[in-house]
Amino acid sequence: MTVRLIDGSIVLLGKNLDPTILTPQWVKKECGFEEEPINYISSNKVSFFESSNLLVIVDDERLQAISKGDKVLQAITSLVKKYVEDQDRSQYVALGLNFTWEINKALPVNLTIDNKVDFNEVIPGHKLRYGGIILAEGPGYTLRLYIEPQQKEKFVARFNYHHELKEITKRDVIMRISNYTELFEHSGRIVKRITEV
Repeated sequence: MTVRLIDGSIVLLGKNLDPTILTPQWVKKECGFEEEPINYISSNKVSFFESSNLLVIVDDERLQAISKGDKVLQAITSLVKKYVEDQDRSQYVALGLNFTWEINKALPVNLTIDNKVDFNEVIPGHKLRYGGIILAEGPGYTLRLYIEPQQKEKFVARFNYHHELKEITKRDVIMRISNYTELFEHSGRIVKRITEV
């Protein structure tokens, strides 16, 4: 059995985000991120920065920072926090702290609903593989966990820790972004528990 993080991301939704802040110089100077961009595009409408381990896209309503694997999880946290600190006129609506894990193991699952509907009986003569969506209310967020079968013994677990940001201060937004590492560890513990079955 193997488990690996495919990617981690932070998605910040709002109004009046400024794409022009995102430049290779800003990423290097303000965020301490040293990788040179493979692709970089900037305009008043959208900016796009991609390196071997990082992808960042900003338009006037959305900032998305993606760590390709687990090498730059801390860097995307620093980048998004610094972006929020540098913005004075933006209004933030929602924040998603996300992790995608790949699980190479058969997970023994049999799905019933209220112990009344057995899908092996509802869809007879088919080989069934199960996934699911779990919603969990946490402190200040809603966790959406999507477990999707990919191949015979392969699953993808997608974690979305969704935070509503309406009517909170910039400082509170930064505090929620700062929980990224803690929620990464939380998602890892859940994956571990799933694979211990």
